Amino acid sequence: MNYLQILYISIPYEDMKRCGLHVRPEWDKARRDGFQPLPKPLTEEIKTFAEEGKPSRLYREVYQQSGHSRDGMFNDPLLYVPHIMSRPFDRDLKDANVPKWTPEGKADFHGLRTSFVTLAIEAGGNPKEVQSLARHGSLSMTMDVYARARTDRLDSLVGSLGELVGASEWTHSGRTLAAVGCNSGDLPELVRCRSGDLNPDVLADTWS
Repeated sequence: MNYLQILYISIPYEDMKRCGLHVRPEWDKARRDGFQPLPKPLTEEIKTFAEEGKPSRLYREVYQQSGHSRDGMFNDPLLYVPHIMSRPFDRDLKDANVPKWTPEGKADFHGLRTSFVTLAIEAGGNPKEVQSLARHGSLSMTMDVYARARTDRLDSLVGSLGELVGASEWTHSGRTLAAVGCNSGDLPELVRCRSGDLNPDVLADTWS
């Protein structure tokens, strides 16, 4: 969900039975209604927060300090959304000792959508499921704009692949090489692979 969807959502639109939030078309950039699933503990926490009147109280305090009126706006808000999201977000980053800038880019409020999509995929969601959760109009938006390949995951994946195919080390021409699926030993050529292993011709380019 984006900033405006969170800002306008009100108490009647949380759904404890299904665990999530109903989104009205006027809150959505694409003018679509829908349902946003949430973890049950988070849904319960949001419900309690709203029923205790905390969002309304926070809005009143902020508007009183600024001298602006909030009459007729956001009746029965479900959540409190700061006008400038970067301020509390940057404060939380500092408190958690999380750098704002990394080699992968900048950490900001909008970047949470990138994190959500990437983690949803890593958790096992297929591309269409993650597209639905992110409320994107196209799969290309989900996979080409928001999804990320993480360096640590790539390293882990390569290691897992090696374990899966049973790579073994062996010596050839005085060098230790990894011959995928081959028996260890003194193999002058790729001719002693176990039955059913990769065709030696496929690995020919690994030889000098």
